[in-house]
Amino acid sequence: MNTRAAAEDVRAYERESLILRRPAFDDAAEAPSHEDEDEDEWDEDSAPGSCWSRLSLLRAPLLAGIVLVASTQMGKGHHTGGELPMQAKSRHAFSSPLGASSGAGTAACELKLSNAYPPRQSTELYPWMHIAEPHRESTLRLSCGEGEGVSSADHKFTITCETRDGYNESVELLSGSTNFSPGDGVTYTFTRPGCLYTVEVEPVESEDAGAAKASSGNILGSSSGSSSGSVQAFEVACKYVRREIRQLTDADRETFLSALELAHRLDMGNGVERYGTKFKNYEYFTRKHLAQITLEGCTPYHGGDVFLTSHAAFVLEMEQSLQSIDPAIAMPYWDFTLDDAMHGTDWFNGTEIFRSGWFGRATEYDDGENNWITEGRFAYLPVPSNRSAPERNAYGRLTETFNTNPSRYLGRSPSVCGFPYEGQVRLPGCAAIRGARAASNLTEFHQRVEYGFHGLLHMFIGGVWDCGEFSVREEVERVPEAAHTLLGLTTITNNFWRAALGSGILVCPASCDSEGEGKGEADSFRDCQCSCPSLDARAPDYKTVDDAMVYVLLQPMIMQMALDPITMFSELVEEGWNDVSNATEYLFRGVDLDTTLRLRRFLLRLLCHPGKVAQFATPQAATNDPLFWVTHSTYLPLWDYMRATNSSFTSSGTKAIEEEGAGVVTGWAGKADAEAWFDDGACSGHNWDETLPFSGLWDGDAAGEMYTNQQLMQALHPANVANTYVYEDASFSHCTDDGRD
Repeated sequence: MNTRAAAEDVRAYERESLILRRPAFDDAAEAPSHEDEDEDEWDEDSAPGSCWSRLSLLRAPLLAGIVLVASTQMGKGHHTGGELPMQAKSRHAFSSPLGASSGAGTAACELKLSNAYPPRQSTELYPWMHIAEPHRESTLRLSCGEGEGVSSADHKFTITCETRDGYNESVELLSGSTNFSPGDGVTYTFTRPGCLYTVEVEPVESEDAGAAKASSGNILGSSSGSSSGSVQAFEVACKYVRREIRQLTDADRETFLSALELAHRLDMGNGVERYGTKFKNYEYFTRKHLAQITLEGCTPYHGGDVFLTSHAAFVLEMEQSLQSIDPAIAMPYWDFTLDDAMHGTDWFNGTEIFRSGWFGRATEYDDGENNWITEGRFAYLPVPSNRSAPERNAYGRLTETFNTNPSRYLGRSPSVCGFPYEGQVRLPGCAAIRGARAASNLTEFHQRVEYGFHGLLHMFIGGVWDCGEFSVREEVERVPEAAHTLLGLTTITNNFWRAALGSGILVCPASCDSEGEGKGEADSFRDCQCSCPSLDARAPDYKTVDDAMVYVLLQPMIMQMALDPITMFSELVEEGWNDVSNATEYLFRGVDLDTTLRLRRFLLRLLCHPGKVAQFATPQAATNDPLFWVTHSTYLPLWDYMRATNSSFTSSGTKAIEEEGAGVVTGWAGKADAEAWFDDGACSGHNWDETLPFSGLWDGDAAGEMYTNQQLMQALHPANVANTYVYEDASFSHCTDDGRD
């Protein structure tokens, strides 16, 4: 164990060194410029992240977006960090220069801004015509008149940013001063995400320009150069651009993955010492996301509209942790709908995601002991341990209590108790996207995202193994006609185990010894496995348990399946007559009564003896797996799309929600101008005005002062200039509404 731990520490230092030697592949001065190219003319085969070109056939025209602006300020103590208020001007206000003064002989021109990446698809979604990515060199050129190309004159570019928390940035540059010929433009690296920069462009006399260059090294003071025409002003929003992970350049993807590895290997003390207080590691996020679900019986981050605000905050907090390592990193996302369209049921072998150099792979099909990731950068990632943590298993591992997996290292398997998902199921695809886009209000959208589009991934990717005699694979071999039903049941066994633990049917030991820690031999997994002692003692093989009792024990979970309108679970059961009990019950579809009774008994036995559950599959401990971040970023661009195209967040709407309280449902799609938030009261943190444990996400916000859901909804609005990111393609434009994917 000491040798492996030492090796992990060495590897962490190696990855850190690699980040600090980051190659400058995305230098705009060296890369071909794309600011004058239309999106349709961009050659994807030569684009950064060339593997994305193989997906180009799946793309469709971007759905038209109607940008409606957000006008509500942040609450007291949370001003969102920008110099301007949250309200964003319409992008149409930016289509011409701002405040161009009259002057001699210069027609109104357009600012062309570019970097090494091709033009964004979501240009119509966000209310800024010009977006510059922070800590990434941008090229600024002036284009005057159709067909005239760039201006041939020398120009002085004055770039300024001022924020209400006292930040002030101002620089003057002459065209031709930064790797370009005179008149071609300038290069500049914007550094303040969430700031609305002003770029003023003014023609200068060539003689004065030459003198200025000679005297100042092309970086001008306030008096350098003389005006020969009008000053034209443009607004540039400084925003990180979050892209699908396969769209990143090889260098940017390597930088992101290397930084993510550091966050999953370094302890908090070392990380904060090296990178500052914004650094957060895997143990911090695992403990935070776990919360105290067993003790409190609920989670502040799931099961309500809070799912959207909380997970957007989680992703932003990790993004900022990675930016403490390299400030140019933007959190990418994995669009698994593309893998569904390209690979069907062969997604596990077909996608790049599970390559050893990306997120690594465990066994394709295994019901063995560990299923560790043994190759690549994420091999032998540690599972954090803390016996004093409020939520942990009997071995002290930070995971859900029902998961008595003793492993110290992260494991995955796309299977549950021997039943493989590979070749059997497809990842959520465009049908799920269309369902979410059709949502008429925020709550319906949340349900379609959390339970339909997103939730299935946890079991598909994480898996469960070492189930002993309760093998789903063997049960399918015995009862092949029940294969479809068992497949559906495997995807929610994690919820069944949690529910059984909460009801008291399932009991888990408080403490077990994983390595002979002072009391002789270590406790084996079978010694420490959770069980249902009242049933096990009475009927070890469960054959003597009355069918009526089996149904009573399972009924709450089966009813939950039957009443779920969003996912496939409601398709597995139906109400029918049970000739044995002489009563109407929920029966499994597609099988006869005898098979239904058999499946119930098998399900109860499986429920009473959980196998080893992957951290990703629990799913409250999923933040321990690096895949959490790119899978929990996937639905956030869709949320941006829905908010920008369907609603604005107005002060009157906010006031109405505050006054009317719980259950305000006004709808989307033009039905009202305010997004509705449903106060379900199910758990602390779910209500509109309750706080979540996030603070300091935006510059200037009070340290330690936590955000409410209301404040997060406002700060995260896609029209908020102080928010720090946008998405390259927020609409999932390849998922057409007519079903042609």
